[in-house]
Amino acid sequence: MSNSIHQPKIPNPLKKWAVNAGLILLSVMAVLALLETALHFTSYRYLLTRDRHLRYYYQFDPVKGFDIKPNVKDKLVSVDQRIEYRIWSNELGCFDEPYRGEKDYILLVGDSFTHSYAPFPDKWGTRIEKLLHCRVLKGGVPGYGTYQELEKAKEIIT
Repeated sequence: MSNSIHQPKIPNPLKKWAVNAGLILLSVMAVLALLETALHFTSYRYLLTRDRHLRYYYQFDPVKGFDIKPNVKDKLVSVDQRIEYRIWSNELGCFDEPYRGEKDYILLVGDSFTHSYAPFPDKWGTRIEKLLHCRVLKGGVPGYGTYQELEKAKEIIT
């Protein structure tokens, strides 16, 4: 006969917490994967690839981080598979008509509000140009902040 006494196991609270946290994390990941898969079969599937068509449109810039690539050829794009329009860039890296060396012009710089995800005739810069009968250079770049806008303006002006 042995004189050993069996001690009851004391649960380790840290181990229990880690197991529960792992199960919760695994559950959340499974639900997100199921939701993303289900999204492919709905009318909202465009949200999964909404910027894929514009990846060719941008390039790395050492000062601004990124910029519109100059001289991108005309391409048909879709904002949400309901609105389609043509997009391109000129030699200045603007969604605009080619710059012909005009001396008198208005320069618009800004973010996506200035760039305007809309057909070219509907952009507010194009409408101002027609209203004022003066060349408007449309230098908006989606995602830009004030530092990048200032650098873009310096680049175009000089």
